[in-house]
Amino acid sequence: MISKKESKIAFIWGNGESRKKVDHMYNGFLEDLRMIGEFYGCNAIYRDLRMDHLVLVDPEMLKEISTHPSKYADKFPVWTGYRNPKQWGTKIKNIPRNRRWNAGTLATHLAVQHENNEIYLIGHDLESMANGLTNNCYKSTDNYRKVFEDDITYDRFLQDWLEMLTECNGVNFYRVKSDSGFIPKELRRCAIKHITWNSFISKMKAYKKSMIFK
Repeated sequence: MISKKESKIAFIWGNGESRKKVDHMYNGFLEDLRMIGEFYGCNAIYRDLRMDHLVLVDPEMLKEISTHPSKYADKFPVWTGYRNPKQWGTKIKNIPRNRRWNAGTLATHLAVQHENNEIYLIGHDLESMANGLTNNCYKSTDNYRKVFEDDITYDRFLQDWLEMLTECNGVNFYRVKSDSGFIPKELRRCAIKHITWNSFISKMKAYKKSMIFK
C-alpha cells in the first residue's frame, strides 16, 4: 500500500456550502480520502473535521481556537501569518513564505510547499448564494457573517488564487463542483481543472483500489 507521503495528494477544504455534499457521499468516503492524501482546511472547519493542517488568518478565529474546550491548537498542526503564533496554542506555527492571501489560497500554498503535486479543492465555491447572501457553512455562527447579510465580494479572493497559481509549476489542481457549478471567468484559463463530484468520486475510488492492490 502506498503512503500519504508517496502519493503527494492533498485535499484543500473550503467552507462554501457545496462542501455539505460530502455528507451525502458513500459510507467511508472521508476515511478513503484520509488514506489517499492529507487534509488542509480553513478557519472554523476544525469545529467539524480534524485537519492534518489548519490555516487561520482571522484574528478572531485565533482567539476562538485558543479558548476552545477541545484544545485543538495544542493537539493538531495549525498555521497562521501572525507573529508569536504560540500565544494561541502550542501547535500553531508561522506559514513559510507567508503572503497576504485568503485562507483557502494560503492553505493551498502551504500544501504546495509540503511538496504535494496533485491538489483537490473542495467547497471553494467563490460565489454568493443565488440570492446574493452569504455562502458559507458557518454563517450566523461566531466570527462569521449572518445568514441574511450580503456576501463578501470575491474579486480579491480570485486575485489571490491567480497570484498563487502563477508561482506553482508542476502541480495539478482540481476544483470540485456540481455539474452546473460556477466557474469564475478568471479561473477558466489557468492551472486549475474544474471537475464534477461524480468525476472526483470515480478518481478517488480508482486511487483506493490501486492502493489496496499495489
